Amino acid sequence: MRATRDVRVPVLGLTIFTIGLLGYLLTQPWNTDELPGTGNLSGGAGQSSVAQFDPDFLAGIAELQAGNARDALESFRRFSARAPHVPEAQVNLGFTYLELGQLKQAEEAFQQAIQLKPMQANAYYGLGLVYEQNNDLELARGAMRNFIYLSNESNPYVRLAQSALWEWGQRPMGHKSTNTK
Repeated sequence: MRATRDVRVPVLGLTIFTIGLLGYLLTQPWNTDELPGTGNLSGGAGQSSVAQFDPDFLAGIAELQAGNARDALESFRRFSARAPHVPEAQVNLGFTYLELGQLKQAEEAFQQAIQLKPMQANAYYGLGLVYEQNNDLELARGAMRNFIYLSNESNPYVRLAQSALWEWGQRPMGHKSTNTK
C-alpha cells in the first residue's frame, strides 16, 4: 500500500502567504514623483494596485485627458466611494473639480488627499493652482514650494511650479491671476 502525503499544511501555508502578499501590495504607498498634470495626474506607473486596474479610475483618467471633466467626475466619485482611503482618488477629484471651475470642492479634495497621505506631492500642486485662482498668492506659493520639495527633480511639473513661483513673485499684490495650467 502506498502512503499518501498530507497536503493540507503546505496548502494552508501557501494560502496565508498569498493573502499576506496581496495585503502588502494593496497597502503600498503611491509613487508621486512624476505627478501632477492631466497627462500624468493618475500617477502613471506609480499607481496603487487598487487604482491601476479599477475600471472607474481608468475611465476617469481617460475622460479627464479627453477633456470630458463631467464624465471624469462621475467615474472618480464612484471609485472614491469604493476606495476612500486612496489619496490619488482625491487628487484626481481635485483636478477634475478644478477643470470644472469648482474651486471650493477642488480645495477640499486636495486637502483630503493630504490628510490621507501628507507627502502626496501632486495634491500640493493642485492646491497651488486653486489658491492662485482664488488670488491668494501667499498660499499658492507655499503649496508650490511644498510640491517642489516633495518632488523629484526630473518631474516636468517642477519646472512649471518654479515658473509659477517666479511669475507670482512678479505680480503686484491684489492682481487678479490667470490660470497657469
